[in-house]
Order: sequence, then C-alpha cells, then structure tokens
Amino acid sequence: MRKILLLAGATAAAVVLASTARADDTDDAYLQAMHDHGISGVGGDSDLINYGHKVCNALATGLSMNALIDSGDLHEHNGISDDDVKFMVKTAAASYCPEYIQ
Repeated sequence: MRKILLLAGATAAAVVLASTARADDTDDAYLQAMHDHGISGVGGDSDLINYGHKVCNALATGLSMNALIDSGDLHEHNGISDDDVKFMVKTAAASYCPEYIQ
C-alpha cells in the first residue's frame, strides 16, 4: 500500500511539474516574441504576462480581437503604437488562449 501511495504522489508531482514547465515555456516564448518586437512592460516581464492574460479575459467575455485592438482599453503602455497593440493582442491570444483566434 505504501508503494502505491508513493507512486501516486510521484505521479501527481510529475504532473504538477510538467504543467508548470509548460506554463514557463509559454511565458518564455511570449516574452521572447515581445522582446524581439521591441516591446517591454512598464513593470517588467510580469507586466507583459499580466497584459497577455488580460487580453484573454477580454476575449473570453466575447470581445473580438479587432474590437479589443480598437477599444484603447489595453493601451496602458505609454507611447505604444497601434501596430504594437495589434502585435501584443495577437501574440497574447496565440500564446495563452488560441481558442479565440479566428
């Protein structure tokens, strides 16, 4: 019985670690795309990641990508161009919520 519990615990730990690694890989790829495009967050990388999740939350409410881009609600980054906002919204959706890409 002890071996079964240890095996179950090890399996659960492996699943948690695997999902954490995937999340880190997703964040890393998203941040690399942002940095390659010359975009940085006012509050650093965590700001960009939060922005990406904010995009997905807005899309989940039914807002279209075009409406989100045009709304100005996510233009929190001073001096960011419209093209950069488009890139950020599309990259966030592709990274964190691809189910909303049409």
